[in-house]
Amino acid sequence: MVKDLKLENDLVTGSIDLLFHNSINNIKITIDDESGNIKNIEQIQSIINNISNVFEDFNLDMLLLSIAKEVNEACYEQSDYQPTESDDYELANDLKITDIHAYKKDMVIITYSPSFLPDMDISCQIIYKNKKMENLEINDK
Repeated sequence: MVKDLKLENDLVTGSIDLLFHNSINNIKITIDDESGNIKNIEQIQSIINNISNVFEDFNLDMLLLSIAKEVNEACYEQSDYQPTESDDYELANDLKITDIHAYKKDMVIITYSPSFLPDMDISCQIIYKNKKMENLEINDK
């Protein structure tokens, strides 16, 4: 699942093909065991196994919809406008996954919305153990 692995500067980079928006998308992945001392790819095999386990039966379209709902709530919380289900689906369909940062216990999936929030990165943390979204952050690029 994770492929094209390269070890450089104590980090491993590669890519992963993921299904969302009805197509396979090749996403950049960076793996960091947080030791600052990765000497070989075998050293991070457990992280690779965790990544594969999460994406084995993970519905990325549902994750993107969850992200969209939270983003819409945050964007309109000080407004009288209440985002609709249609708003959530429109944003979810616009979200693009740009890369993934994988660590020992979790991974962070980075997304952006070219139509609605082109100057922002939206990141969400996925815990390997429960395969749930824990934290969502919206940051300037």
